[in-house]
Amino acid sequence: MTLSGPLDLLGTIGHGHSYEDLAGEAKELDIGEGLRAQVLDLTALVRIKAETAQEKDKAQLAVLRRTLEEKSRS
Repeated sequence: MTLSGPLDLLGTIGHGHSYEDLAGEAKELDIGEGLRAQVLDLTALVRIKAETAQEKDKAQLAVLRRTLEEKSRS
């Protein structure tokens, strides 16, 4: 737990994807107060969530896929 809320740290995600595997699919974002973080782009996030697709991810996955579709149209 951090002052800003929960922080989840993982060695790998999905089916064993490491930081090195996914670094090329990340974008650096300003997260406030001069802090920057590497965040997976939407395409990679959808792919990783689809690999694991646990019950809690299924609802999010549908929303993310729809967002990705709409984003690709613009």
